[in-house]
Amino acid sequence: MGISGTYVDGFNHGATNTVYSLKLYTNRAEYGPFGTESGIPFYFRTEGIITGFHGRESAYLDAISVYLKPRCSFFTTALMEQHSEIDRRRIFGLLPRSPGPWGIINGGREWDDGVFSAVKRIQVHVRPIGFVDVITAVRFEYQKRNGPYFWSRIHGTDNPGEIQEVSTPHQIFVA
Repeated sequence: MGISGTYVDGFNHGATNTVYSLKLYTNRAEYGPFGTESGIPFYFRTEGIITGFHGRESAYLDAISVYLKPRCSFFTTALMEQHSEIDRRRIFGLLPRSPGPWGIINGGREWDDGVFSAVKRIQVHVRPIGFVDVITAVRFEYQKRNGPYFWSRIHGTDNPGEIQEVSTPHQIFVA
């Protein structure tokens, strides 16, 4: 599993339609929960490597989803030789988006970071709202193919609260 958490559909403790908690998984460890585990649970189970994120934002993180590629490139290369161009893109996880998003999909603004070679760090911004800690924003450090690392913009509010960071220099985010 690469990502799991909870979200609330409706008004609860002063926050509406928002992701309340996140857990992140690498090939070596589990990180979180970030935020308060309250509300409707979600989780994503498959075999793959997370290569990017997309979702919806407002004053909080409204929804989150992932892009995936297969874990084993050896088998992917062998399969690609037997398939068309569309099948090649599908094997590499470029078409379509992965399942999700989890959270509220009809509110806020959509954001999409795209697909990259690697996800190196994730910042989760958490702020207390009433009796719970709510995820107000997320931010990702990606690596372009054989290139530099760079930070995405902050997805969520500009007043993020406490920043909790997951740094994985020798790990990969898996699903």
